[in-house]
Amino acid sequence: MTYTTIRSRRWLIVAAVAVLTLFGTACSSGGTTQKSEVDDPQSQQLAGELQQKLKAEGLPVPATQTLTQLYGTDGGVTCTTAESEFQTFNSAVGFGSASGRRPVFIDPQVLKYDAAVLSVYCPDVLSEFQELVKGWQTAATIPGS
Repeated sequence: MTYTTIRSRRWLIVAAVAVLTLFGTACSSGGTTQKSEVDDPQSQQLAGELQQKLKAEGLPVPATQTLTQLYGTDGGVTCTTAESEFQTFNSAVGFGSASGRRPVFIDPQVLKYDAAVLSVYCPDVLSEFQELVKGWQTAATIPGS
């Protein structure tokens, strides 16, 4: 093996570990809705509404059970942190380069998904979200998007 091949594999391993860590963190923080709320007719109805919005946007549509577990009847952590100053600061630093760092591009499909979730579960914060992300730099960063 050449030095370049070893270096490329090392970066591939580092990237794979980072992605798996992020995925594990996301999975461990999701699905915290109580069983009674998952089976609630209102959570089923809201999940159906979100599925329709996602389909209309051309986005992948998760199963009803997945959506009821993630969002329940109140939007779960998505609506809880939607107005958080900490969340806003991290978003501005990461995507608006407020600190002078190199800007990071976010895929517009991620923003569409977030907007769809907020419009169904906590529509009162949707306009603030849209105002916040208006200046963000976007680019198709998800393969196949």
